[in-house]
Amino acid sequence: MKLASLKSQFTWGVFSQGYSQAVTIGSQLLVLPLMVTFWGAEKYGSWLIISALPSYLSMADLGFAQISANDMTMRMARGDARGALVVNQTAWLFNLCVTLILIVAFGLFVSFVPLDELFSLKSGNGGDVRVATFVLGLLTLTSIVFGVIGAGMRSVGLLWAVVSINATSRLTEAVLLAGCAYFDFDFLPTSLLLLANRSLIFLAGCLPFYRKYPQFMPGLRLADFQLLRRMVVPSVAYMSYTASYALNIQGVSLLVGAFLGPVAVVVINAIRTLTRLGRTAASIVISSLEPIFAQLSGSGEASKEKRAFQYLIYAASIGTLIYVAGMWLFGESFLAWWTRGTVVDQSLLFHMMLLAVVFEIAWYTLQTPFVSTNRHSYFALWLLILSVLSIALLWLMIGRFGLAAAGAVTLMLNGSMVLVTVLVARKHSKKAA
Repeated sequence: MKLASLKSQFTWGVFSQGYSQAVTIGSQLLVLPLMVTFWGAEKYGSWLIISALPSYLSMADLGFAQISANDMTMRMARGDARGALVVNQTAWLFNLCVTLILIVAFGLFVSFVPLDELFSLKSGNGGDVRVATFVLGLLTLTSIVFGVIGAGMRSVGLLWAVVSINATSRLTEAVLLAGCAYFDFDFLPTSLLLLANRSLIFLAGCLPFYRKYPQFMPGLRLADFQLLRRMVVPSVAYMSYTASYALNIQGVSLLVGAFLGPVAVVVINAIRTLTRLGRTAASIVISSLEPIFAQLSGSGEASKEKRAFQYLIYAASIGTLIYVAGMWLFGESFLAWWTRGTVVDQSLLFHMMLLAVVFEIAWYTLQTPFVSTNRHSYFALWLLILSVLSIALLWLMIGRFGLAAAGAVTLMLNGSMVLVTVLVARKHSKKAA
């Protein structure tokens, strides 16, 4: 199988990542004021809470999609096409087992946990919050399944297609969500529409790939149990990233909702969304370079890999300076206008979240060559440990300090991760030497 050139992959990758991040930024900036206007802050805050719960299901694939994508990309770079197929079908075996278990487990969870009472949810016109939450869980599971398909696409240089399909799904979901709020739909029909939309887009996106590369069709014949066991360690480590992001984003939202109510969730979500625009922009370049690092490592081109990393550092540094200056000068004014006055007088929280994102961009950039080649275990483990400690600290502080506690623990977490990343990266470099 002929792979696309590195230049072509990077160019298409940047365009697709740009499209993806434009969708992310645009939908976040437009959807929030529309949702607050049509549904109201309390109902929209309730939606954010039940949307946060299924996000934890994304951890259940243990990072197999990402790890298999890295492994397959490196194998394809050195001409081992059959090995890449073995990895892909091994990932399908794991994915099938996990998905079936999760459907049953999450169904039991939403059946027995009184979500509406626990979070004081406002469900609008008496819709079934439990069923809507379960449907949102199925929405998450469709992304887990598509992750294995995307791993095969990435291994042949089609990361741009994977990114574009996911972005198109998010774009249409944002339009549907705003439309449902405009017509005052309840949570259940809204969640069903989102599930149908994502399923159709993923199906339409993967069919052309399977027509061109039929050898990557889902199957279990080549699945290797020994390979499965070897993939567990890096996969579980990568899952730590997913778990950490869930704790740091959805976990914080859930704690804020439980202690301070749905309106406070809208406040923290709005500030987080705006301040993380810099992190979103950084991922345009970084995500485009990840398969490049994997291919260069697989083909043994260490000098090119080092040069690519240096360019990445320069670009991240310049971009971060521009981002911070713009946010520091205009961020709070835009926040007040954007939320129609819902989020005002939150200067301390805003600036803590802004500095936290600067630190996050730093460690995210420094870890890129390691994550791309499945050498991320120590980074991921430390991030998970620090995330758990941060959530525990927030639980102790939020009752006394309110939303400021959320900003403080987020800042401490990302500042600590910069230090951890530098120390662990030096350790890796000494071993390589």
